[in-house]
Amino acid sequence: MKRNWLPVAGMLFLFAVFFAAAGGYLLFKAPKLSDLPEFPSVIGAFRLFSR
Repeated sequence: MKRNWLPVAGMLFLFAVFFAAAGGYLLFKAPKLSDLPEFPSVIGAFRLFSR
């Protein structure tokens, strides 16, 4: 288990950076989440992948 921590931490860090950048960009471009039909599918895919 300890051996798998580094790639998992790296992937979580990349996901956090990506979501922070996307959130900051969308805050200025699309204030309404209803304009983003792909957002729930991305969250659903991430939940399905994290199981």
